[in-house]
Amino acid sequence: MEQFYSVLSILCRHSDDHELYLLVSSISKTAITIAKTCFTRFNFSHKMITDTIISKACVRWTHISSLNLAYTQVTNKILEILIKNMPQLESVGLAGCTLSDDISLAFRQLFISPSRLSSIDFSETQLSDIFLATVAATPVSTIKQRPLEMTLHMSNCSKITNPKKSSPFERDEKRASAFLVKDLSFSNCMDLSNRMLSFLLRNLTPTFNAVLHNLDLTNCAAITDEGCAIIATSCPNLQKLVLWGCQLISDAGISAICRRCRALTHLDVTNCRKLTDSACMFISGVVCEDPQLSKAHQHLFTLVEGVRPKATKKLSRSATAPLTPVSNDETAKGPDSSPKPKLKRAKPKVPEPIRPKILPPQFVDISHMPLLSPTSAISPMSPSKGQHDFPNPSPSPMIYEIADVKEHTMTTDYGCPCLQTLVIGKIELTNQSLSYLTTGCPLLSTLDIHSTASEIDASGLVHYIPKFAVAQHNGGSEFTLLVGGMPKITGFTRKLKRLCPNLNVKFGQ
Repeated sequence: MEQFYSVLSILCRHSDDHELYLLVSSISKTAITIAKTCFTRFNFSHKMITDTIISKACVRWTHISSLNLAYTQVTNKILEILIKNMPQLESVGLAGCTLSDDISLAFRQLFISPSRLSSIDFSETQLSDIFLATVAATPVSTIKQRPLEMTLHMSNCSKITNPKKSSPFERDEKRASAFLVKDLSFSNCMDLSNRMLSFLLRNLTPTFNAVLHNLDLTNCAAITDEGCAIIATSCPNLQKLVLWGCQLISDAGISAICRRCRALTHLDVTNCRKLTDSACMFISGVVCEDPQLSKAHQHLFTLVEGVRPKATKKLSRSATAPLTPVSNDETAKGPDSSPKPKLKRAKPKVPEPIRPKILPPQFVDISHMPLLSPTSAISPMSPSKGQHDFPNPSPSPMIYEIADVKEHTMTTDYGCPCLQTLVIGKIELTNQSLSYLTTGCPLLSTLDIHSTASEIDASGLVHYIPKFAVAQHNGGSEFTLLVGGMPKITGFTRKLKRLCPNLNVKFGQ
């Protein structure tokens, strides 16, 4: 019987089916205890669940930490019910439910009860910017209270386009915000504009930019280079950025991100068709010698940071301009027949336009340093006579020598030296992009370059990929390469496998 209950407890820990919970609870009193302690999550997606059913049943679910109510008949009251009756709840899924902006008022209940709620999914709902503004306006109740770090998923929200409404509550500037968003997802919000992005990251501070580490903008087709500059200036601590399908982003937008978001470890720019090898140049920190691209980058930051002076034609005479006496032959006489000087309003002084100070980039000469630090870019030595054409992939230690790679001039003004995952598929790249990445991204462990329009050939992969793989091999980890649809890479897999035993090659569409 003990073995039966041990197997039953393992089954309950890996299940989220409520019907199984009821079945286990009907076996015995011991089974009821196992069900209450081992079931930590329930999934009611696409079921006939209402607020009344949840309010009656959640009294017995005090041990539940994750609850999925996606596509059910719950309303705005559900969040208040869960916070009040389920103190152990950490994650709630409300995707596809009939919700309105009034649900933001329930966030204030988080501080009345000892709730642990930290992740909410509002995907495919009718929430708008007024919900986000109300959440940002919620202050802490006491000075010693710590703000709650949360994860918000708002994918496929069609009403999040432009900031047209204001919050019914204005945040007290003297009190800290009660909510700090750590992970934010707006994937498939096709109409999300640069104005909305600026409203979130620059106006609703510090809720949406103080501790923001992960930002997902998949298929946000309206985001341009200006949006990238807004992200760069507002979120310097960003670690993961997904720009999949943002086809209006060019190399200038990537340069803005790489100049400010230096702590990035994951970057996804798949299907950004305007990107070229110059994007890999900025990611790696290689000096850009294209003056036109540098000029576009400076113009982008000038536009976003508001350094551009306003047009002087719109300036009008101020009603409070000082009055100065003007000498004239004709003078006005007062009641005492004494001459008085004629007064004339002085023209307001127009301030001189503020010009941004463009500092020359600081170059770092790396001619005396190895390409990859702390491990150099290396490749296997050619075998001696009498051996096979390829080295034997045995577990014995391999002997390497420094490979001949074109040296690049590096700069400290931009680049992502901590980058570990780079997804840059469906873009027309050449072997030069791999040369940039081997120079400036030594910690890269996952590289996705699958594309039908890629100009990368088998010789480029065989020459540059072993440098990543060997660096990861020396660190005891595996290097993952994702390729697929590339017309010029026939016959490279076997050779790379023999050169790099720790290489994991995957083929994607």
